[in-house]
Order: sequence, then structure tokens, then C-alpha cells
Amino acid sequence: MASSGDGLEVFADGREVRLHGVKYEFPRGDMQRRVIMLLYTAYVDGEIKLPTARIVSELDFDPKTRMRDLFKGNRAWGRLLNEQGGICGFCLGSPEAVPRA
Repeated sequence: MASSGDGLEVFADGREVRLHGVKYEFPRGDMQRRVIMLLYTAYVDGEIKLPTARIVSELDFDPKTRMRDLFKGNRAWGRLLNEQGGICGFCLGSPEAVPRA
């Protein structure tokens, strides 16, 4: 387990993530887990959010990859992580601001 101290915990190489006690799972999403781990590693290193283009490049995804499409159908999108203006990151607001499942 890895924990940021901000209510964000990552387990099993990104298969499970908890934000403010809400659990999100990525059991079959290898590409999703790679994004989670890259964002988490950057976050721990002090980079709160990353440009989507950098994520796509560093993970060697197709340049046309869109994060919202990659996480389509997973309730984590917009609750655990989101993208705005080409910048992607975790939704780290206060626990009250995070929608509960």
C-alpha cells in the first residue's frame, strides 16, 4: 500500500485506489492502472497534476488517446480523477467535495 497523507491510498500497483475512504477498482484495466500509477508517482514527487500529452507520451499510448475514453464506464472518472484543459490528476478536494458512491 502507498499513501499520500491526503486521503489518497494506492494498493496492488493501482488495482485499487481509495480517496477519502471511497474505494475504486481497476481489476482488468492495465492502461488505467498505468495512468493511476504514473499520476500517483508524480503526485508523491510533488507534481499535483500532469499534462495529458505527457501521460500519453510517457506511457507510449496512441497519441489520440483521451483520458475520459480510457476511463469510460469506470465510476472513478470525475470522482477519483479527471481532466480539465489538457491537465489530468486526482480529485483531491476535501472529503465533503468528493461524491460518495
